[in-house]
Amino acid sequence: MQKLYRLVPLMNGVGALFFLLILSIVPATTSFGWDLHWQPADVLIAAVLVGITVVTAFAHHRKSQLIGLTINIGLMVMMILMLWWANLAALVGDYLWLWSLLMSFNAALIAWCWYHLSNGD
Repeated sequence: MQKLYRLVPLMNGVGALFFLLILSIVPATTSFGWDLHWQPADVLIAAVLVGITVVTAFAHHRKSQLIGLTINIGLMVMMILMLWWANLAALVGDYLWLWSLLMSFNAALIAWCWYHLSNGD
């Protein structure tokens, strides 16, 4: 179970960086059709998300891992709500689907880890 728990913060950290990418995409006239516009608030939010995720990665005991899973669930919900209310360009739809797929796998992994940690496996 220890090896699987380490994947939860890893996937949440990658999801936070992907979250920053989605928030930063703006339409442009470049060859890609979009450009990255880094807002200081968005970078700060992503840095805090990654920082909290790294802290949860160092949990060793069962109780602290359950707390870490709870924190990671909270971070996922926060990212979902922020993306729900954000004014995103239409061209980020594909990236949003990839992010949601990553978060779906992360939610399934959290549920699997929660089941095994709460049953004492």
